Amino acid sequence: MKIKAYHALLFVNTLLLASPLQAAIPNSGHPDTQLGPTLKASLNSLLTDNSGYSFAGELGSRNVRINGTVAARFFDRHLLKLSGEFLWQEITYAYFSGNQPNWTNQGALGATYLYDFNYYDRLHPQFSLNAYYAHSASALLAPRTGTYTTSSGVVAAFTNTRRVGGADSRGISPGFKLRVLPGTKVGMDLNYDKVRYTRKLLETGKIVDGFGASLHLDQQLTDFIFAGVDAEFRQPFNYYDANIAWQSGPCDGPWQVKLAGVYTNGKKALPSSSDIVLSFNYFLDRQYSPLMAEREKNELLAWNVKPAVHLPEVLVVADESVT
Repeated sequence: MKIKAYHALLFVNTLLLASPLQAAIPNSGHPDTQLGPTLKASLNSLLTDNSGYSFAGELGSRNVRINGTVAARFFDRHLLKLSGEFLWQEITYAYFSGNQPNWTNQGALGATYLYDFNYYDRLHPQFSLNAYYAHSASALLAPRTGTYTTSSGVVAAFTNTRRVGGADSRGISPGFKLRVLPGTKVGMDLNYDKVRYTRKLLETGKIVDGFGASLHLDQQLTDFIFAGVDAEFRQPFNYYDANIAWQSGPCDGPWQVKLAGVYTNGKKALPSSSDIVLSFNYFLDRQYSPLMAEREKNELLAWNVKPAVHLPEVLVVADESVT
């Protein structure tokens, strides 16, 4: 009888050790957070004939963002815009004891300079220079305790001290864009990012820096339908964006509606995330006119829709110790 009871206890213990909860410790996953779907709206208007502003907001189940931008044209071919944003996201982070979702926040400032060489040139070349700074907050999470099975089959107790490490981030990216065909624009940026994570429990991965590159394709499909693809290969993350937009005609009001699918592949401890974004952009001062002055105003409004800083994810990583 004692032998049967012993075997029964051994069988139950084996099942417990093989359960998903036990198998997940130590956790070695790389979480992927679905942030949305997200609804975005922006209001775009002129301040003067050569300057304008834009206010934008995003709201999703795990994503909230507000952004403000001002832009101006100088000496005909020089444009400058300044942006500020604040971002809240609920991202899932991987710890030794398992994955943990947590709301984090980040503020950022950015500036973009654009030199428009010649609109009437067949290639219509444009040079841009962008720079940004961002700060994300750190937070201490509740510790976790429990047991797990080591690789040698020994059941050991653990205490997992957990926090999220915020960051101070900065970057610069010169870029070039060409109109290679009527209705087709291609662009390329050289990116340099430096992210300094506030890790107090882990000594590795405190600084992520280096060069990367971004590719852009904008295609006009019809008079009022546009599509675009962006791919950014940067040191903290890779970012992918595919979108299609409808722009209203002269009789439909100054609207633009855009649907985009985005994916951020986090690198070097940064989690990954994805989102579906539906945008409604309203232009208070857009005019349909063949006059050069009106075309330049519309170009300024359209350029202002894309802010000088729009980081796809809060740059925060998991920080932990296990004893």
